[in-house]
Amino acid sequence: MNFVSSTGSVPICTYYHLTNSDEVAIVLNNEVTSSKARVIDGHIYIDYDFVHDNLNSRFYWDNNENILLYATTQNLISAQAEQTSYMVTKSSADYGRKIVTINSDTAYIDLDFVKEYSDFKYKHVKDPHRIIITSQWGKYQTATAKKNASLRVRGGIKSPILKKVSSKVDDRGEDAFIAHRSRKVEQHDIVSFFGDGGPFPPFRHRLGRFAAENTIRFHPFVLGE
Repeated sequence: MNFVSSTGSVPICTYYHLTNSDEVAIVLNNEVTSSKARVIDGHIYIDYDFVHDNLNSRFYWDNNENILLYATTQNLISAQAEQTSYMVTKSSADYGRKIVTINSDTAYIDLDFVKEYSDFKYKHVKDPHRIIITSQWGKYQTATAKKNASLRVRGGIKSPILKKVSSKVDDRGEDAFIAHRSRKVEQHDIVSFFGDGGPFPPFRHRLGRFAAENTIRFHPFVLGE
């Protein structure tokens, strides 16, 4: 039985479940999370619970006083919601924009402010908005596409195409899709979009016909013909 490849495509925002223009998908250590950040006045704001649970548990949000607290070995940093200034123990400092803003009873913190006191790196990609956060460090294996291929939503050639992959175009660092090899693509056709030696890890992929312990699988995105 012969199968005809699907040439239909699916919008990237559908993969990330983005419904509003100010929503920002969050990819944390190669995992697409269900959490969403926000673009507010051109800057990324991320909700307190995500910050506390995934980036830095030393941040504390006082819901009664609407104040963000962070303690170092020498100072207590405090930032009132909707204010551009903050306190470093008894000294006042100006951040230039709101550090914390409230939206539907949720506290959103400026991501760059969180980064100043935390150990992670991130990249903001637009159209649609998504941020790729790396807080775990290590070596990653990468590969380069030797021929053009398609990144599909599911396994099989009839699945809709998410992105065309060119062996001649450098796509590194521009997207955040978690992919693994389909049966249609041999080991030498595997592609990853990162791997430029920078702070962001490559897309993890299934390693051809290697043993199971060398196979890394995440979300059901595959490379297909």
